[in-house]
Amino acid sequence: MMAWLKLERLGWRERAGLSLAVACIVVFAADRLVVQPVLQRLRDLEDEIRREELGLAYNVRVLASEQRVAGQYDNVRDLLGSAPSTAQAIDEMKGQIDGLLSDAGVTLRAMEDRRTEGLTVCDEYSVDVKFEAATKSLIRFLYELPRLPGTLRVSKLQIAAGREPGMVEGSMLISKLVIPPGQP
Repeated sequence: MMAWLKLERLGWRERAGLSLAVACIVVFAADRLVVQPVLQRLRDLEDEIRREELGLAYNVRVLASEQRVAGQYDNVRDLLGSAPSTAQAIDEMKGQIDGLLSDAGVTLRAMEDRRTEGLTVCDEYSVDVKFEAATKSLIRFLYELPRLPGTLRVSKLQIAAGREPGMVEGSMLISKLVIPPGQP
């Protein structure tokens, strides 16, 4: 009540200035307490929308490439092959290696399978081969091995001079990737 009496004594210029000052304080308070938080929330929502749009665009690109990836997977699956059982896959692999060794003129001393390793999508079967051969025959075998059906490769090769000139002996670890039984 006291303040109101003092305000009545003010002239119209002072009242106008005081009203303008109070109006500015109210506007600044409303800006800081209402408008800025609302604008910040809108900026945050716009950023989230942009991130979601980028994620959606990426997902659309992934879905668009589904047919291409499925076709590539089918090609790789055909290349790797699959076997009903581990034993059958190793027997088939040994047969392929034995046939190629004979064709290349490499003498087989021993062949034993190693522990198989289960990878994420496929299994890796390994066979340890001990051999004796002429250098040209070994080179022909190593050249022809990757040309066999499947993904046969030499993982480890140890060669030493043979007892006769021009002959070598040694061992090699041959690996093959196979899709395990039950995989699509």
